[in-house]
Amino acid sequence: MPDAIKLQESISQITRAIRNMIDLYDAEEEKIRFVALQSAHESARDAIKGCLLINSGAAGALLVFIGHLATVKNEVLIVNLSPSFRYFMVGIVASLIAQIVTWVSYWTFSQTLTKHCSKWCRWIVGFLIIVSIIAFVGGGILSYNALQAQAKIPASPRGLTIQ
Repeated sequence: MPDAIKLQESISQITRAIRNMIDLYDAEEEKIRFVALQSAHESARDAIKGCLLINSGAAGALLVFIGHLATVKNEVLIVNLSPSFRYFMVGIVASLIAQIVTWVSYWTFSQTLTKHCSKWCRWIVGFLIIVSIIAFVGGGILSYNALQAQAKIPASPRGLTIQ
């Protein structure tokens, strides 16, 4: 019987060791997932900051330029440039909403509420970053076209026009 007790104790020790190894593996896997998610959030945050910077910089520069045009009484160019300001504002708003969605995604992950929310948040943030970049390009094209029409510069061979 003593051999059976020793065998039972050995089996229970091996079982505990295996459980400890599994727990350690799960903890390491969770750490790796967290670091990967944190890195993805930092990358998204940098992309959002970039979109916010280019759109707000363009909107600010456009406002300063329109202010200058108002002092020299060039109403035609002001009217032609003002629609591009809307595009830059769309880019700013899309960047801000993407920042909020990123925060919600990070919060839901930290609260372990649901993994589906984090997946959808990533798609939404990616979409909003693309919208912000498209809005910046659209505003730039509209501004270019307004300035081109004012200066009577011939159209470029690439045809940067929006109708």
